[in-house]
Amino acid sequence: MSAPARAALAIFIVAAAIRLFAVWHTTDDPMLDIDQSEYLALAQNLHAHGVLSYGRPDHWGDAGMLDAPGPYEPTAARAPLYPAVIALFWRTSAAPIFEVRVLQALLGAGVALLVFLTALRPFGLRAATLAGAAMALAPASIALSSSLYAESLCIFLLTLATWLWGRQQGVLAGIAFGAAALARAVVFPFFAALALLALIWRFNRSLHLTIVLCAVLVIAPWTIRNMATQHRFVPVATLGWGANLFLGTVDTQYGKDTVWTAVDREPVYRAIQESSMSEVEAEKRLFDAAVTRIAADPLLWLGVRLRQYPRLFVQSPAFLYPLLPLPTLIIRIVYLVGTVAFLGLALWGMAVALLRWPDSYHIAAFPLFVLVAQLPFLTDERYGLPMAPMLVVFAAFALSHKSKLQRA
Repeated sequence: MSAPARAALAIFIVAAAIRLFAVWHTTDDPMLDIDQSEYLALAQNLHAHGVLSYGRPDHWGDAGMLDAPGPYEPTAARAPLYPAVIALFWRTSAAPIFEVRVLQALLGAGVALLVFLTALRPFGLRAATLAGAAMALAPASIALSSSLYAESLCIFLLTLATWLWGRQQGVLAGIAFGAAALARAVVFPFFAALALLALIWRFNRSLHLTIVLCAVLVIAPWTIRNMATQHRFVPVATLGWGANLFLGTVDTQYGKDTVWTAVDREPVYRAIQESSMSEVEAEKRLFDAAVTRIAADPLLWLGVRLRQYPRLFVQSPAFLYPLLPLPTLIIRIVYLVGTVAFLGLALWGMAVALLRWPDSYHIAAFPLFVLVAQLPFLTDERYGLPMAPMLVVFAAFALSHKSKLQRA
């Protein structure tokens, strides 16, 4: 077995073992969390009734309900792929929570392996091994395996797509990007950005257009389904666009507020949430309210965004508190310092690697897109996680940098 093969196997085994250990010791009830409960409710109704539905009239901010009484009206509130994956594991009356967590642990290990493979070709074995090992041990990635969020599936598909992109496999990369958009609708605007890149930049134009075309073809059946059931154009999902723009106008204080505790004090938000008949209506009203606020004082809004933007990168270390026999303040300080150091290395590595952009631009593409796309919207730490695998690649390159990029 070659050295790269041995390193790849070791990275996958270590990453899988750590995540499976974390899953085995997880006792949290996902029905106590709105997002996780909604995914389970959608999956149960998809399994039992063959329709992506909440099984009851849905209002913005409602938690999901298992064994909902109906009606089982089709919804396009959330992207369908993650609930569909959960539905595949639904064999009894009990929700397949443990089984899905095990799958996510393996997907997380797959991400670590793909990070290694993504770094190997442009940066060499040393950087690739460091990147894969760092991803295998990444605390936020380990914690994500135990939570029923679509990010686990989406991040795996995005990392797979990026690796395939680097290998000039346009069709397969497009399929993976399309599947990622069906897991998290936020990926969909990336297709427009890549299409625009293909129009204005001749480099790899046919590859980029192939990726976009295949991605669009993957989501097209779902878009057609949405047009038939929702009677309007919904490429993937409706939930989050208007609300996240509104939440991006809410100022919060570090150490005192989360965006959710702050928004609960907002009379406009509470009035819309309580009086809207559906999540579709609430999304539209929240979007209109956000546009009104931004137009009234764009400089104030820009200040709010600039103050809250760092939250995109600072994942709360609360999940480490029960695992480490240290004061929480010490854990928070060490975690914050580590995060800042990691981001500094990643940005440095990206800047140096892009000096040879034909070898590395595809690795930087999605993180750069997220950095721009998140400027106007709610800044939630979880939304920064899809950037992490590629940032790990650049950070590892920065640590192992030599004067020239290597080819493996």
